[in-house]
Amino acid sequence: MKTVGVVIPIYNVEKYLKECLDSVINQTYTNLEIILVNDG
Repeated sequence: MKTVGVVIPIYNVEKYLKECLDSVINQTYTNLEIILVNDG
């Protein structure tokens, strides 16, 4: 299975970060690489 990379820019999103990550993690495709870019 191939890995899918997800890049998420984050800046002043503490309020929404958990919801965003939960959304990505709960996708049907599970072979994910999640990269968070601070001040992106």
